[in-house]
Amino acid sequence: MNPDRRSLLATVAAGGAALAGCLGGDSERVPTESPPKSVLAVTDSATTGFTTRGSVGWDDGRPGYAVVVNSEERQRALLRKYDLPDDRRDRIIEFLDGIDYGAERLLLVESAGPDECHDRLDLGAADTDDAGLRATATVKERDDDDCTEAPVYPSSLLRATFDGDPPDRAAVEVTDGRGESATVKASVDDPLSPAPEDLPGSVRPDERADPIAPLSCDQAGVERHDQRFNENALRWGDHRRGGETALSMRVDQLSYNYGDTLNASLTNVADDPVETGNSARYNLQVRTEDGWQDVRVIDSAAAFEYTDEAVSHAPGEGFEWSIELTEEGIIESSVQSDAEVCPDLQSGRHRLAYFGLEDGAVAVGFDLSA
Repeated sequence: MNPDRRSLLATVAAGGAALAGCLGGDSERVPTESPPKSVLAVTDSATTGFTTRGSVGWDDGRPGYAVVVNSEERQRALLRKYDLPDDRRDRIIEFLDGIDYGAERLLLVESAGPDECHDRLDLGAADTDDAGLRATATVKERDDDDCTEAPVYPSSLLRATFDGDPPDRAAVEVTDGRGESATVKASVDDPLSPAPEDLPGSVRPDERADPIAPLSCDQAGVERHDQRFNENALRWGDHRRGGETALSMRVDQLSYNYGDTLNASLTNVADDPVETGNSARYNLQVRTEDGWQDVRVIDSAAAFEYTDEAVSHAPGEGFEWSIELTEEGIIESSVQSDAEVCPDLQSGRHRLAYFGLEDGAVAVGFDLSA
């Protein structure tokens, strides 16, 4: 082999070794930059005041509450939840006119104020991040020396348009009228109504109670309020519709003394409106050896009659009863003012059974010490 050829091979071998050293072993790779991800952005937004309420179901120490709306169906359910005056409802409908949930989202934010002067909730500019839609909300105080000291809950709406698929989640930095701040999160999967297990109150005592002797009234010519439902169709606490709980009934205490006030509630825990009869359609009964008997009687020439009307309950809404547990208080709470409690109230297990349903009844139980 001639010298020139040997020199050429040596040069090629050295170059190959150098190249192998660059590609293998412990050498570090130089990372290449990835193309930037497309960032979802808000292209347009608008806000408007919604309403101010005197009571809410979410005020458990949180500074606020939020709802994300992604469809016309959820929008309708949300509006039904709030009993808006006609003029304000018309203004809100105008604000929502033409909304396209394929590119937009609606956000409701509600917070709390310590008095009636903290009745406005300002929403800041909308933005996006990994958590979805982001916004700020602050309760504002109006300049007024005459402020009734009662909690108020102002709310506002944010309508946002995006340059891509709109987010289904939101995180709102809420500052309430007391100056307390926290991040309130919401998603389109959140129910509009409270869960039955989150409702305040109870359903009935756990322990069984012995029945009392059958009720006997010493007045002639009276009839006892009949039970307006089949006992087998009564449900304690929760009434189901279409396989899911639609109405939940709760009582504030499980035992009362004579003269105490019973407070009970019936709440729509579905995400759609639920219809019932009116609030007067209930039996107030005591457990006797002859079964459950209503404590009220009426002249046999009269009758326990109820108007046939439908009441629509928006999600989270329903009936409330406050009944003083005396003979006079029970009649004052009844629509039949000519009824009586006979005999006088007795100690024992009682129940309030609401029968204004398509079928059956829903009830709560409690013990009375008379």
